[in-house]
Amino acid sequence: MNLQQARYKGLKAELELLGISVKTLENTGEIQSSISFYAPVNGYITKVNINNGKLVSPNDLLFEIVDRSHVHLELQVFAKDVPNSKKVNELNARCLVAIAFILPRCTWWAK
Repeated sequence: MNLQQARYKGLKAELELLGISVKTLENTGEIQSSISFYAPVNGYITKVNINNGKLVSPNDLLFEIVDRSHVHLELQVFAKDVPNSKKVNELNARCLVAIAFILPRCTWWAK
C-alpha cells in the first residue's frame, strides 16, 4: 500500500466516524454543509463557543454542558465570621439570579 492509499483510507475512516457517507460523497461529489453530532452526556447547554462557518479542531471546546442531576454547593466564610460558624446537618440555600436560567429550581434543602 502506498502513501496516497493509506492517506485516503485514513481520511475515509475519519469521515465515517463523523457520520458522513463516503459512498454518497464519491458517487455525487457533493459535500455535506453540516453534520449532526450528539453529546456524550445529558444536560443543558450553558455556553456556545462556535458559530456558522467556524472551523474547529478536535481540541476545541464547542459547548459547555451542565448536568443538573448532581449539584454541589461551595460556601466561603469570611475570616471574621469563622468563630461564629458551626457545622450543621441541614442547610437551606438559594442561588443568585445570574444562574437561575441554568438552575430554575433555585432553592435547595440538603441533609
